[in-house]
Amino acid sequence: SALPVAPVLFPQVGRTLARAQAALAWPEGTPAVSPPPPPPPPCAPLSDADLRSYLGPGGRLLRPQDLRLHVFHGGVEPGLRKVVWRYLLNVFPAGLTGQERLSHLRLKAAEYSSLKVALAARAAPAELAQVAAAVRKD
Repeated sequence: SALPVAPVLFPQVGRTLARAQAALAWPEGTPAVSPPPPPPPPCAPLSDADLRSYLGPGGRLLRPQDLRLHVFHGGVEPGLRKVVWRYLLNVFPAGLTGQERLSHLRLKAAEYSSLKVALAARAAPAELAQVAAAVRKD
């Protein structure tokens, strides 16, 4: 004796389908998704004065997100790129003053020199020449 599944199942499937169709139906003239906001207008490239406006007392970077947005929308003056890219690439730990950044760079330069000496002591001259050529090429 088979249970009468069809009379019970079909009305439920019908109601579920009707609800799904009603949920997906959009009123006439209403877009399904709101349009994205217009992009902000491009701004002038980051200048020295602009960079200083993002720095606080002692040279601490106060508004890193605003600096990133300014660079994204306007770029950077060529003379400042070396400095600004260090901020953008997080070369400096957050919250360093100008003097602390200089100390940090000196420390990193010393680390680089010691790693270079260690590599030269362990690697064959042919390997070093290959690595040097790849670095120059990059």
